[in-house]
Amino acid sequence: MRSVLLATMAVLFLLSCESPPDPPEDLIEEEAYTNLIAELTLARSLINTRSALHVEDSLRQVLFEHYGTNRNQFDRSHAWYQRQPERQMARLDSINAIFREQRVRINEGLTKWEEDQRNLRQEREEGSAEADSARSTGQQPEVPADEP
Repeated sequence: MRSVLLATMAVLFLLSCESPPDPPEDLIEEEAYTNLIAELTLARSLINTRSALHVEDSLRQVLFEHYGTNRNQFDRSHAWYQRQPERQMARLDSINAIFREQRVRINEGLTKWEEDQRNLRQEREEGSAEADSARSTGQQPEVPADEP
């Protein structure tokens, strides 16, 4: 039993020391690959219904064209990058950083939009109050002059 365990460990050790296969000739550059994975993941998360599968395919095609690649080249590159687990984990960390950065920008934009909506409501309410006051006194509400 011990010899089987040692043999298995030796085989696993030799396999782990084996140099990785050569990358495909048309390997997508690592930064582009990472960005493409991030955008494909985002696209998939946005499209979550079965009826939207054709939209996902169309969006995937647009992303491939944007990165100057196609499905076959992507699949070959993805398979090669996946064979490097430690580097792939680093790439996934980069993708998570992209998502965190986008979430911050979205939240900042949402906060600004909410503030703008509050300001518009306040301006409307103030304008409405002025019009009500003018009507009760029989005066015409002030209309701002157009600026050139």
